Amino acid sequence: MEPLSALLERKRADNPKLHDEDTIVASMGRAGYVTPVIINDHDDQLLAGHGRVEALAGLRRAGATPPPGITATPDGEWLVPTIRGVDLDADDAKAFLIADNRTTESGGWDDAKLAQMLVELSESAFGLTGVGFDGEDLDRIVSSLLANVDRDRRDPDDIPEVPDGDMEVRSGDVFR
Repeated sequence: MEPLSALLERKRADNPKLHDEDTIVASMGRAGYVTPVIINDHDDQLLAGHGRVEALAGLRRAGATPPPGITATPDGEWLVPTIRGVDLDADDAKAFLIADNRTTESGGWDDAKLAQMLVELSESAFGLTGVGFDGEDLDRIVSSLLANVDRDRRDPDDIPEVPDGDMEVRSGDVFR
């Protein structure tokens, strides 16, 4: 565990990755803080977790209580789960930072499985809050699946049914 204030000082100034802090905050509100940040022992800077650190800092500035998985000390400091033991030189640290983000992007999605999960989540208590997809995304994915049934040789029964009517996507402060 590392103090949030110390992690803010360890952010790489040259990190090229942009972050959707609202979605990160919504995800933390739904699932708590799950994934530790990674610190490079070689230069004591963050390798992974910049967006999570910024989202936590924003919550703290807003006076929110720490999400589950974050411990608050008696003096109000937030302690963040951290992984150490990585020792990469400057070039390898840059390569890891880029690859860690890019490999997630480049993997793509199995649209039928994604649509099924999104439909299931849309019908749950929190809806699609914190997953980074909304009802319009789900409609687009299902429409694309339907348009490509013949080309992909998918069984139409594998395409999930979207609930009738408008889907409610819930948002808001779940830290209350």
